[in-house]
Amino acid sequence: MRISLFIILFATLGGLASCHRVDKKAAQTEGEYLMKLEKAKAGPQDTTAISAEEFQKKFSWVKEGTEGYAAVTAPINGHYYGRPIKARVIRKTDRELKLRFLESVMVAPAKNCPAEVKSGQTYWEKRGAFWKTREEAKKYLAKHGWLGE
Repeated sequence: MRISLFIILFATLGGLASCHRVDKKAAQTEGEYLMKLEKAKAGPQDTTAISAEEFQKKFSWVKEGTEGYAAVTAPINGHYYGRPIKARVIRKTDRELKLRFLESVMVAPAKNCPAEVKSGQTYWEKRGAFWKTREEAKKYLAKHGWLGE
């Protein structure tokens, strides 16, 4: 039983890791390949947590139970794609929001590796990426070039 659970876990992690790889054959030169690989490793550029003071100012309207929209992103072949997703705040601290997703969203379809977030999953938001409307979340994603439709 433990061995089969280990094999399932290993296969799942291996499948997820393959989503982040850049296809070497698709790159025309070694330099282009390395540039794509570094971009995929770097992740979205604004991933820094905001200060507690900024956090409290930005989220003064948020309480436990508040519904709004978060942004989920996934790296596919060296480029980030993102979609807004409806979420509910289930816990609020002085620097983080614990969100429960209220819908399932396919972030970006990739061959043999769908990047999907399921309803019911939870996430700790530390960057301040939570909005009242879906349109605000879309504007944020579009501003960074991550909006995948």
